[in-house]
Amino acid sequence: MSALSLDLDDIVSQPGDFVILVAGDFNHLDTCFLESDYGLIQLVSTATHGDNILDKVFTNRPDLYNACVLKSLINTKHAAVLVSNEPAKLCSTKRKTAELWDLRQHNIDRLRFAIGTFDWHYVLNSDNVRDMYDRFLDVITMLMQKCIPAKKVTLGIKDPPFITPLIKHLLNKRRKLRRQGRVDDANIVAERINNLISEVNKNSLSNLTDASPKELWRVVKDISGTTRLNSKFALLHPLLKDTDTVNAFFANISTNLNYNRDVVNAFSLHTEFNSILFNYEIEPILRRVKRTTRGFDGLDDCSMAF
Repeated sequence: MSALSLDLDDIVSQPGDFVILVAGDFNHLDTCFLESDYGLIQLVSTATHGDNILDKVFTNRPDLYNACVLKSLINTKHAAVLVSNEPAKLCSTKRKTAELWDLRQHNIDRLRFAIGTFDWHYVLNSDNVRDMYDRFLDVITMLMQKCIPAKKVTLGIKDPPFITPLIKHLLNKRRKLRRQGRVDDANIVAERINNLISEVNKNSLSNLTDASPKELWRVVKDISGTTRLNSKFALLHPLLKDTDTVNAFFANISTNLNYNRDVVNAFSLHTEFNSILFNYEIEPILRRVKRTTRGFDGLDDCSMAF
C-alpha cells in the first residue's frame, strides 16, 4: 500500500494530463484507499477467482477503458482480465440475465395498496438518516417482490439492440406456442412483438434530429444488423481492413474498354416524387443507399437519395 501510494503521489504531482492504470492480482489487499484517496475507479465487476474479485483494474479514466473477464488459456485458477478501449458490449462474452417485471395495472394497484397500508414507523424509528434510507429501500424492495411477479430473461450477446427483455420473453413464448401447435395464439404474440420492435426503433430514432450522418448510419446499421455482419466478415477477412490494397486490386481488374468521359459527364438523373415521404420510409431508403464518400459536389449520396 505504501509503495502504491508513493508511486501515485509522484504521478499526480506531475503537470499535464495523465492516465493511470493500476492492475494486478491484489489477493485480499484492502484497495479502498485507491478509490477514496486517489479517486480511481475499479473496472472489474465479475469474479476472477472462485467467487472473489482478486484481479482488479483501477483507472482515473473509466470513460476510456473497460474490463471484461475471460477464461484463461493457461492452467490457473485465476480468470484472465482483458482491458480494452472498445465498447464494453464488444468484449462481453457472457449471456446477460435481466429481470422482467409484470407491470400490468392490477399488479401496480396491489403495490400501491401495500405501500399505502404499510406501517412506516419501522423506517422512521431511527436518528440516522442513512439507516432510515436503507430501511426504506429494503421495504420498497420487499413490497415489489411481494406484489409484482418477475421472471428471469436471458439476453444473448448476438441479440440486436432492439431486443428488450419483454421482447425476448415474448419471443420465447411465441416459440413455445408454435411447438404446441397453437398457431393462432402464436400469431397474436408475433403481432405484439412487431409493434414493440417498431416502438423501440422509433424511440431510438426520435432523438436524432440534429445527429450527424455518421451517427445516423450507426443507428441504421444497428437496427438492420449490418454492423454485426460486417464485424464477423472483417474478422474472417482481415484483407478488407487494408482498403488501399483492395482498391488497387479492383482498379486493376475492373476496366472498361468503351469508357468515354464525355458520355459520363453528360449523364444526368432526373427523379420526381409524386408522394410525400413519411418518417417510417426514411430508414429503408437510407439502408438501400450505396455508402460512398463525398464527391466533387460535396454532397453525400444519402442526401441525393431524397
